[in-house]
Amino acid sequence: MKGSYLALALAAIVIASSVLLIYMQQRRLKKPEVLGVYSYMYRFPDRSSPADWGELLAKLKSAGASIVLPFVIDASGYAYYNSSIVPRNEAYMRRYRGDPLRDLVERAHRSGVKVYAWVVIGRASRVVLEEHPEWAVYDVSGKSCLEKATPSGFLYLNPAVSGAREYVESYVREIVEKYEVDGVVWEDDLGWPPYSDWGYGPFTREAFASWLGVPDLKWPEDVVEGGRYRGKFIEWRVQVVTNFTCELYRTVKSVKNIPVGAAVSPGLSWQKQLMGVDWVEWAERGCVDFLSPMVYHRDEQQPPIWVYWSLKDVQRALEGAGANVELVPSVGGSLANTGSMPPAEWVEAVGWAAEAGANRVFVFADVCLDRARAWEALGAFMRG
Repeated sequence: MKGSYLALALAAIVIASSVLLIYMQQRRLKKPEVLGVYSYMYRFPDRSSPADWGELLAKLKSAGASIVLPFVIDASGYAYYNSSIVPRNEAYMRRYRGDPLRDLVERAHRSGVKVYAWVVIGRASRVVLEEHPEWAVYDVSGKSCLEKATPSGFLYLNPAVSGAREYVESYVREIVEKYEVDGVVWEDDLGWPPYSDWGYGPFTREAFASWLGVPDLKWPEDVVEGGRYRGKFIEWRVQVVTNFTCELYRTVKSVKNIPVGAAVSPGLSWQKQLMGVDWVEWAERGCVDFLSPMVYHRDEQQPPIWVYWSLKDVQRALEGAGANVELVPSVGGSLANTGSMPPAEWVEAVGWAAEAGANRVFVFADVCLDRARAWEALGAFMRG
């Protein structure tokens, strides 16, 4: 009987999608009021080669985009601005010979483009973690990410360690104080590493045991899948990340009142389980001004209309909790999956996000639009 209900539900979704698609084909997809584009500070994938700001701003203009989101710290934890806190990519800085973020902000503002700093939160450079090994995450066997590579190869900070959080908050403050950015967006690495066997270690054990009030934990058996405190462990991890998210929000707002957003997966369940990310609670507690669900249909092997239904699921999750927050969807996806995406499909993704109710839409990323040659198509859509 359960299988029959599932089949009927799936059939209903297919029918609803088909009806909606036919209806939308009879009229033009809605366009958002504002379009933004995530952009690398370097000529991807060469991290030593500076991007050309004039070239980037010309592309943004051609696409009708009025927000640029520069990747100010890369996934390996190196800065692309004159930071006194985060280790800089010196090969890049030697070639740039100036302050790239300052120059981008000034030129963008002269062109009428706002700048939202796109900021890595959960990862750090080896330089930083070798100086502060106590900030590193550990795997379930007790190996630090300095000793054993994570599946992605990146090095992660333990969000439960106050020193690690303070390090991140210090460079967030530096960016907001030093540069006239118009907003910030947290990278989707905010939280614990997205791997089931990472996020353990001695400090995590002590902090969780103290929170739980059970000093004689059997570690890690009690907290892994099937362990007697697994549920409590997930609850604690969520609390750690939510508190950190709120700390970051307060850090920004203590300097200037600019929008604070976070890129998140539309899949809430797996993020809570693996990363301790509960974006519904972030919204409930007022620790973000907007959420940017990454509705990357190609990465999910879905048609563009999936963007619409995925955003509706996010809206229902928020409404069910009584949480009110702006959604600024991110469309596009990985270069591997979108580099060959036809320009018309980029337009569809943006349009379906707008049809779901988004007034602002972000596109990931400039390098993907370059490969797909989709800038002009977006511009024609936004001007139409």
